[in-house]
Amino acid sequence: MAALNDLDILAVDIQNAYLNAPTEEKVWFRAGEEWGDTAGKPVLVIRALYGLKSSGQAWRTFLSETLRKLRVSSCLADPDVWYKPAVKPDGTEYYCYLLVYVDDLLCIDLDPRKHIDAIGEVFKMKDESVGPPKVYLGSNCMKVDSWSDGQNSM
Repeated sequence: MAALNDLDILAVDIQNAYLNAPTEEKVWFRAGEEWGDTAGKPVLVIRALYGLKSSGQAWRTFLSETLRKLRVSSCLADPDVWYKPAVKPDGTEYYCYLLVYVDDLLCIDLDPRKHIDAIGEVFKMKDESVGPPKVYLGSNCMKVDSWSDGQNSM
């Protein structure tokens, strides 16, 4: 779709995704000996920790709220496909897409960096992850130009 519409693709991996999301219910535990002077005291968990049953949903809700604030809509057919109408400088209408898989995002747009930067204002990104996708969902990715001088290069 990106190639057909002459759009760029950027990938990003959000760092410590679950820890960005607040918990949606009260979760607490008693501090263990490793907590030193506070051992035995109750500790209230305020962030979605990996391993809590509700953490996946808390993260998904928090990311969804963030994307909606950026005026991106979730697709009814697949809630992990987000889109936003856009217009190229020549007046051609198209859609910007954000594809979400837990904490991995692909942005397809004329200028995907602006969307990734806006998301980066909310979430810390793994530095080495921002760029053209090399691997996405376990598959190798690369940009291939199959046309040369108007002739198919097969």
